[in-house]
Amino acid sequence: MEADAVGTGTSDGDGRRSVAATGVAEHESWFLHRLAPDSAAHVLCLRYRVDGAVDSAALGAAWLSVLDRHDVLRSTFIDVDGRVLRRIGVASDSPPTVLDLRRRGATDRRERAERACRAAVSAPFDLSTQPPARLTVVHLTDTDHVVLLALHRIAVDEESLSILVADLSAAYAEATTADGIAGSRRSSAPPGSRGVVRAERWFRRTAAGRTARDTSAADSSAADPSTTSGASAPDDADSGSDGGRDSARLLDWWTTTLTPPPPPLDLPADRPRPAEPSFAGDELRFDWGAEFSATLSAFAERSGSTSRVLLHTGLLALLHRVTGQERVAVGVPISLRRAADARRVAALRNTVVLGADFSPTSTFRQMLSATGRRWSEAVDHAEVPFSDVVRAVNPARDPRRMPLCDAVFDLRDTAAPPTLALAGAAVHPEPVHPGAAAVDLAVIVEALEPTITGRIEYRTSLFDPGSARVLLDQFRGLLRSAVAAPDVPVAELAMDSEDTLRAMLREGDLVDAGPPSEVPVHERVRGQAAARPEAVAVAHPTEPVVYRELVERAESVGRTLRAAGVTRGSAVVVRMSTSSLRIAALLAVLDLGAHLVWSGPGRVGRRGRELLADLRPGCLLVDRDPDTDELARWFAAEQSGRVVALSRRDDGARGAAASTDTVRAETGRDDRAYIAYTSGSTGRPKGVAHSHGSLAQYVTWFAEEFRIESTSRVAQWVTPEHDPALCEVFATLVAGATLCPVPETIRVHPEKLVDWLASERITHLQTVPSFARELLAVVLGSGSTERLADLSHLLLMGEALPPALADSLRAGLPLTRLVNLYGPTETIAATWYEIADAQHGAVPIGVPIPGREVLILDERDRLCPTGVVGEIVIRGPHVAEGYLGELDAGPDVFRRLPAGGPRPTADRRCYRTGDLGRRRPDGLLEFRGRRDFQVKLLGNRVELTEVETALAAHDSIAECAAVPVIDRDGLVSRLVLHVAPVPGRAGSPEVWRAHLRTRFGAVLIPASFRVHVDGLPRGAAGKVDRRGLGQRGPVPHPRSRQPSTPTERELAELWSGVLGTDGMRCDDDFFSLGGHSLLVPSMLRRVRERFGVTVPLWGFLIDPSLGGLAALVAVDSPRRDGGQTAP
Repeated sequence: MEADAVGTGTSDGDGRRSVAATGVAEHESWFLHRLAPDSAAHVLCLRYRVDGAVDSAALGAAWLSVLDRHDVLRSTFIDVDGRVLRRIGVASDSPPTVLDLRRRGATDRRERAERACRAAVSAPFDLSTQPPARLTVVHLTDTDHVVLLALHRIAVDEESLSILVADLSAAYAEATTADGIAGSRRSSAPPGSRGVVRAERWFRRTAAGRTARDTSAADSSAADPSTTSGASAPDDADSGSDGGRDSARLLDWWTTTLTPPPPPLDLPADRPRPAEPSFAGDELRFDWGAEFSATLSAFAERSGSTSRVLLHTGLLALLHRVTGQERVAVGVPISLRRAADARRVAALRNTVVLGADFSPTSTFRQMLSATGRRWSEAVDHAEVPFSDVVRAVNPARDPRRMPLCDAVFDLRDTAAPPTLALAGAAVHPEPVHPGAAAVDLAVIVEALEPTITGRIEYRTSLFDPGSARVLLDQFRGLLRSAVAAPDVPVAELAMDSEDTLRAMLREGDLVDAGPPSEVPVHERVRGQAAARPEAVAVAHPTEPVVYRELVERAESVGRTLRAAGVTRGSAVVVRMSTSSLRIAALLAVLDLGAHLVWSGPGRVGRRGRELLADLRPGCLLVDRDPDTDELARWFAAEQSGRVVALSRRDDGARGAAASTDTVRAETGRDDRAYIAYTSGSTGRPKGVAHSHGSLAQYVTWFAEEFRIESTSRVAQWVTPEHDPALCEVFATLVAGATLCPVPETIRVHPEKLVDWLASERITHLQTVPSFARELLAVVLGSGSTERLADLSHLLLMGEALPPALADSLRAGLPLTRLVNLYGPTETIAATWYEIADAQHGAVPIGVPIPGREVLILDERDRLCPTGVVGEIVIRGPHVAEGYLGELDAGPDVFRRLPAGGPRPTADRRCYRTGDLGRRRPDGLLEFRGRRDFQVKLLGNRVELTEVETALAAHDSIAECAAVPVIDRDGLVSRLVLHVAPVPGRAGSPEVWRAHLRTRFGAVLIPASFRVHVDGLPRGAAGKVDRRGLGQRGPVPHPRSRQPSTPTERELAELWSGVLGTDGMRCDDDFFSLGGHSLLVPSMLRRVRERFGVTVPLWGFLIDPSLGGLAALVAVDSPRRDGGQTAP
């Protein structure tokens, strides 16, 4: 805020003040400016097109007159021991910038003019050397001009713009009259402002409660702020002890209201928040029309409310719906102007935080009434500076976010931009935006009548324009639903239009689009054998087999199985090593009308015994001596099961095919083809059965979509325990291609596998993203991406695909088609997405695979609006009917949607995945983790999958898993981050913790690390054994320690001087020790003086602990601690 014009600074020789005190709003603006000094996030802009003659000299003189009139516009700002002072300059130091393009060609001058205008509004202010106001004039022709005003919020608020423009218009008119330029410089400064007095009064009241460090005198060359502010409030009737008690009462109200602090908003952003502060922004304008605006106004009046409160409630309801958070809050700028401030240019706005607590039954009418009450109370307490509220509530600091509010509701109600009048010319306001946003999301209402107009402002680092447009449309849609049905719970109000909902359902339902599935896969393989008998079917390195031989072997194995008692409907467990005989055995089981369970030959422990005990198969098929197989011995002895051993050297297996006796049985599309086992929440395996029709449908689509042809060579990399292995086998064989089993000795060795892929001329590889990362590293390390020139398709499944990895794979394998597949065992698969472009956010899981309907539903089975995260639910004929025997989860995950649900289709089988996802504005689906991977940590919702993705991005980490630690109260107290490091790459818990803090801020401070040199433990299906990790004994809470390194001890001494606190420990937080935002720049200046290190403000705020600051100093300080890290 601007200080009063009288008695607020020192004077220089010509009577002008050279130094003046500043108010709390200017302190706050200074602090926010320091967070991102290269950003225009706190700049207000006006742009005008001028038709007619413009007197440049007169306009320049008028501008200088305005600067003379309002000295804040010709001031610069300095930081002296935590206090911001204003140095008042002279108007002549800030002339307008004039660009004359009249001699340029028409096209050239338009382009140059636009570049100049963009630069003028987006260029940041260096407030320490540049005044916070600049005027730019562009002359295109003698009668075509552009006038631009850019002003920093440290000097002005929105109401100041009209005053400034009116003064500029009047000064220009005066400068072009007979009185001339001299007359335009005779205006006196406006009288003192009572609004300024109120804010300054607060600062003086609370100053007595602050320590001497907060109000210490400036250096000898500057005025004393405690004395320069005294003359600004001669009518301060309630100063002194009573005023101090009143100030404490007001602040206590805010502390009570905002405790616990509202959590950060989990907005439906398109990208994770960048590691560094990013204020780049854009806007979308809206005009809701007279009819809808009148409807809202009438409803507000009938409800005993106002349009302001109605719109505010609507925004809170929108945030509640799109985040799923029960407590939401927004910042609301409130003007402190009074009648006496009518002609003052100053920052006279204060931000208050207004929130709401929603329940599942909260109606819009109830929330409107509650918001109205909160609004009235907030206005009564609005004079408490936002910075003091933040300091008192003391939320977790994150320099990338506005404290306490990630969203803003700003009702300006200015029907039109300030009108600039230039005598003799027609002036037209034009939209302009500085290309920056101070918060994640802001709704700015510029007029309420006759039509509601305004704009939505958003950070482009988080949102794409399409997503911002969806939020704006949903804001309007929710309000439309609310006024039509105000007594309906907010959670049930429609947000998307009927057309949008119909399109969403139509795009998500491909049940009727699948390929035919009448012919079972084993019959189609026989068809390939008849058509191309001598084509290689299985390219095993020691025994390649053509299609004719494969079918003959299947006949032979089938006779053996039939002799062992296997009949139609029996279950057969195939437990064999990698070979062409194993593939023949799969065919044989299906030929008999039996159904198969595929298992690898390795140790399976208790899980394998539980599987056999539950399934009770007709036989266990092995290719070794049963006496040497522990599981086979147990099955025969304990379960009285039949074990059949096949020999690769068995002549009968090769020659018996000559018999005319067929083993084939008739199979229908609904007959069971195979059973896949997946881990349950209790650790017991759950059997999922799929039919011949479902298997045939999927592998047919797979082969067609990914162009598996007779010339293709498909790697069989997935282990048998994982059901995609079965699908890749039969997708290859039904297409007449060649299956290439990966030898076990090289399957998990990236260097060897790359050599094998190249030598075998593999065209298709299906693997998990984490292993693809290792393969890419080998390819890039060899310096030759041509090694895998034959690889036409890389299919990624089983894990979330990080966008950085997707882009790296595209760049490293430019000739390879990259595909992201998603789907649980219970549906075989569900969605797919081809990665053809650079990824700027989460990699989509794409669109439904034909034959499936994929929905995003909330907790009450309602369709989630676009962008809103919900549970991924899959419906259709290829969804399993349930788990065999309902071993674990019971039928709930297969519970069908109730009548009258999101779509009135025929009753369909349904699987509730437990995975979280959202539908993007472009219709693509995104995976957002698992419902059971979300935890609340220190009041903040943390997605463990997101933590793992961020941590895995560090080049020293091969894989990782985040496991929450539950305390005795059942709450998550911290995380344990299990890490498998990359051999030979530098990494440590300190390095990884710092890496995470650049991504998440202070949320993840309570985290411990456990290093697994031999890799993370995995279950039989190859997935990380999270339950096992969580049962690896208690993790001791990291104990805080005393400063031990020289840097830590010196910083502790420095903090003691700044904070007046002794005995601090390394985990102590600057703010919890009594520090506040106004002290941070001063403290960092002392750090720079003592250590010769410039610590960025945002870098300190990511981890404002003593140890965190010591780590930042130690990295760059010439006075290092000898490379030692404190224990």
